[in-house]
Formats: sequence, C-alpha cells, structure tokens
Amino acid sequence: PASEYAEKTGPGTMTFLSYPKYYRDESDVLRLTDTTVRKSNDPNWDYQVVTRIWHLFVRRDGYFQAQHKGDIFTYRLSGLGYGRGSGFRPVDLGTPDFSRMTISGDAVRWLDVFADVDLTVRYIHHVMKVDVILKKPFMRDLKTVIRNETAASEDYLTARFDIDFTAIQSVARQNGVARDLFAEELSLNGPLYFEQNERIVHTIRPVVVYGLDENGNPVWNAAESIRTNQTWQLSPHAGGIAEMSVYLDDLIRLPEGDVAIDPSTTFDNDTGAVDTRLDTTSQVYGSYSIVNWYYADRLLYGFDISTLPDGALVTEAELKLRVYESYLSYDEVDAKAYKVTTSWNEATVDGQESPWNTAGGGYTTDVSSPAIELPHNPGGVVYGALITFDVTEILQSHLSSTESDVYNK
Repeated sequence: PASEYAEKTGPGTMTFLSYPKYYRDESDVLRLTDTTVRKSNDPNWDYQVVTRIWHLFVRRDGYFQAQHKGDIFTYRLSGLGYGRGSGFRPVDLGTPDFSRMTISGDAVRWLDVFADVDLTVRYIHHVMKVDVILKKPFMRDLKTVIRNETAASEDYLTARFDIDFTAIQSVARQNGVARDLFAEELSLNGPLYFEQNERIVHTIRPVVVYGLDENGNPVWNAAESIRTNQTWQLSPHAGGIAEMSVYLDDLIRLPEGDVAIDPSTTFDNDTGAVDTRLDTTSQVYGSYSIVNWYYADRLLYGFDISTLPDGALVTEAELKLRVYESYLSYDEVDAKAYKVTTSWNEATVDGQESPWNTAGGGYTTDVSSPAIELPHNPGGVVYGALITFDVTEILQSHLSSTESDVYNK
C-alpha cells in the first residue's frame, strides 16, 4: 500500500492514512483503485465511484448514497437547528439549495446549500468523508446569537440529514452489544460497527469537529475537547433521519474561521489490512479514518497473509507510509517496526489493555526492521515525506512460524 491522504492534526504529530492500490471486484479479481467521481451509468444517479471496495452514487439535487456488502444508505442534508433527537428545533434557513454543485477528483461539493453553509462528500479509498462546513460569517452570526442568549450555549447545534432509503444486511453492534437500528432512536457517542460473518464490514464513527484554515485545510488542536453526538432514527425498508451534533459552548470557543462537522464512515478494505493507535489511555482508535502518531504512541498494523504459503522464502517486503505533515523538531528521531506476537482486534484494542500496557508487551524486539530516521525540520514542517520500513525479516518470521494465527499480527 501507499499513502496519499491524511488530515492536519497539529504540532507534535505525524499523520498517516494508508490504502491498498487494488481492490477485488464482484468476480474476486484484483483491479486498480480509482476514486475519481465520474458520470454515472445508472439512470437514477448523476455521478458515481464504483471502481473501489464500496460504491458511491450522487445526484445533483443533493442526494448521495453509499453501498457496501448489501447495506445501502441514502442521505440528503435537510437543515440545521438546536437540540437533538426528539428535542431538535429547526432554524429557518430557507429551502436547501443544491444548484451550485462542483466535482473535483474524489470530491463533490455543494456551495451555499444554506447561506454560508457548504456540504462536501469525498470518496477517500475506504472512507466516505462527509463535511458540513459552517463558513466564517455563519460562525460569526452564531456567536452573536449565543452572546444575545437567543440560544443556550449548553445546547447542541445539529446538522440533520434525511435518510431517504436504507437496506441493512449486517448486524449492528455498539460496545459489543447488538443494536436494532429500527427499534428506537439510537444515540451514537461511540463507534457503531456493522458485522457480517463475525467480521466488521463498515463503521460509523463519532462526529469530529475542527476548524479550517484559509485554504480549507483542517486544523486540529489535540488539547481541545469538542463534545459531539450523533443520532439515528430509521424505519424498516424506508427512511429516517441522521443527526450530527456539536456542543455549542465548545463550538463557539474555536478560533475565528470556517468549521467542519465530519461524521465519516469507514468501510472494510477487503484486503484484511487493519490499523490502530495505542496511547496511554483506554481510547479505542480502530474506527478512526486517520492514524496519528505522537511521540510516546505505538501504531499497530495488521495484514491478511493467508494467501502466502507457509514457509515461503521472502526476498523483500516493505511497509511504505506517506507523512502528510511532520512537526517533529528533534534531530535523529528513529523508529522501528517490530513483529507483533499477540492477536488483536482493531475494534477493541487500546493502550491500557494487557499486554499492550506493559513495556514491550504484545511484540518482540528480537524480530524488527532496521531503524529509520523520521522526517523532521527544526523550526519548520515537513510535508509529504515517504518513509519505508524494511519488514522482510518480520514477514519471513510469520511465514516460518508454527503459530496457527498470524492474522492481525
């Protein structure tokens, strides 16, 4: 795999997003990935991306649909308001206007759906990235409303989507418990996993909110906590609503500028590749579409190598990661890749779980890559560097091992 996309996360971090260059089509044939939004062959849609693991369909009138493994979700932004769920109070912003639509590469953008509110949908490999963008004038007016006590700062600002149609073949689970999406209003303050045959096929992660710089690039302050929530209410074989909410008191504390409300969905990449981050907390990062790396963190990568014969001779194996931005300022910061010796699940593993919460736990230092120097620039930022770990010895060790389970290692 190679990396092409990640988002700015601030000082002291390195940000990665790896993706497979190939996908398996309906006939299980490997084909090159193409995430470019193109005119649709389906008369019901205007644009599509179907040359990848999940399918995206878009119409000029604002509807967009994600299809994967028999699950179908169709959305359209319908309004903004205060409160959430049964307490949602819409703000009169007029009728949504989707007439100003642009297509660029993997992105669809509707400008000024409401005054100073844009909507973008991007196909980023295994991620459907949906951003409701509140532009600077909207944010300025919102802060005025809060100051005048027209709305309570302890309330939520909510972007509400109509769900025109759903078809769900998967079992939905939250915190390990099966959830009936059609039985009641469902509040998502943690990842919602969709499983088929005991395997996660896609994940709806909690809403993320961040500011945007003058070029539209995300700016994330890792020290700042922005409280969010997400509400779903569906009807069998019909539609429903999805709400993306952010706590007003946190929202108005962001620096002046545009703000994005992002409820992205990640899809299983059909290659068995998984990744997560282990830090000093019990936070689970397996559903995150972006993998960050702080100084004391460890990153876990797992690949399905079941198609490689046991005992095969490995002549070369490399793990390549592209760094979107590196704020490392120290000279000669080295990193190694190590052989993982403990099975793990990206949906549950965290840095406080045994054996990961002990020094050297979960992996062996006896089998590793050579050390590499991480990109750094004292007093500046490094953009777009490609780093390569030589993992030949690690892969050879897995293939030569008598261990029965090498998946997720």
